Amino acid sequence: MKKNSYFLIFIVLILIIFSIYLITQKSLEESEGQVEIGFNNKEKVDESKVNNKNDWEEFTKGEVVFKYPESIDADYVFLEDWPPTIDIISNIDNYPVEVGLEEGDFMCFQTPPTQSFPKRIYEKTINGREYCIKAVSEGAAGSTYTTYNYSTIFNGDLLTINFVLQFPNCSNYPEIKKEECIKEREDFNINSIIAQIVETIPQDSVNYTREQAICDYLLTQREFGWKTGVNGRNFCVIENLGEKDSLFPLYIWARCSEFVFENGKLKEESGSSLPVKVNYPNELSFYDLDRFSYSIPRDGSGWGDDVREMFPKSVQEKIFNFQKKGIEEINKKLETKALNWFKNN
Repeated sequence: MKKNSYFLIFIVLILIIFSIYLITQKSLEESEGQVEIGFNNKEKVDESKVNNKNDWEEFTKGEVVFKYPESIDADYVFLEDWPPTIDIISNIDNYPVEVGLEEGDFMCFQTPPTQSFPKRIYEKTINGREYCIKAVSEGAAGSTYTTYNYSTIFNGDLLTINFVLQFPNCSNYPEIKKEECIKEREDFNINSIIAQIVETIPQDSVNYTREQAICDYLLTQREFGWKTGVNGRNFCVIENLGEKDSLFPLYIWARCSEFVFENGKLKEESGSSLPVKVNYPNELSFYDLDRFSYSIPRDGSGWGDDVREMFPKSVQEKIFNFQKKGIEEINKKLETKALNWFKNN
C-alpha cells in the first residue's frame, strides 16, 4: 500500500511539472506571436507603416553611424535594450555558429520549424536583403524578454544588429486590453524597422579594419599621440609581427609621429617607433577604442629584457631585426599616409 502511495505521488508530480511546462510554453508562444518561423520567407517593407526616418536619432559607435527610432508604434511591446548595438566581423572564422558562407553564398543554419521555444534561428529576405535571425526568449515577472540578432552581409563583412524586446503576457490584462494585446502581437513586425536601420548605414562606414582601430586607439595615448605645435597632426601606422589572422593579444611595431605641412613640404616634428603588445577582448563585436590596452618595453638598459618577457620567441627575433629590415618601409608608409591626408584636407 505504501509503495502504491509513493507511485501515485510520483505520477502527480510528473503531471504538475508537465502542466507548468505547457503553461510556460503557451505564455511564450502568446508573448511572441509576432515572430515568423517560416523559412526563406520574403518580405517587402511597407514604408507607410514605418516612422519618418528624418525624425530618427543618429547613433555613432566607432566608425559605424546609423539612425534609429526612439520609440516604436506599439502599446504592448517595449524596447528593453535600445538603441541596437551593431557588430562587424570581417574574419569568417569568427562568425557565430548560426551563419556562414558557402562558395560566396550567405548561409543561415536554421532551427527546424517544429522546434519549441526559447531559441529560434530562421532566414528571411527583407527588401531584397538576406538576414539570418536568431531569437532567444526567457520569461520573467509576467513578461517574455527576447534577444534578437539580425545578421546580414554588408560590404563583404558580417553585420549583426542586436537588441532586446519585452513582451508582457497578454493574459495579464483585462479582457478588452487582452484582445488589443493579442491583435497587436499578430500585426507587430520589427523586421521593417531593422531593415530601415540597415539602410541608414553609409556604405563606406563598415570598412573599419583592425589596423585602423589600433592606430586610432594609439593616437589617444600619450606615448603615441602628443603634439608640439598648433598646426601639427598625428598619424600612426603599424606592422603586424605575428600571424596574419591571429587574435589578440597582437604583437606589432608601431610608428607614430606628428607632422606639419608647410610651403608644400611635409615635415616631421616628433615621433615614436617601437614594438607594442596590444590587448583587446576577443569578442564578436565592433572595435571599441575604450576597450583596448597596450604594453611597451622600457627605454634604456631594460628594453631587451622587457622584449623577451613580453613577446613570444617567434616575435622577438623580428623585433630585434626590425630596425635593420623593417624601419625604412614603415617610415615610408607613415609619410605617405600623412602626405595624402594633408593633400586631401
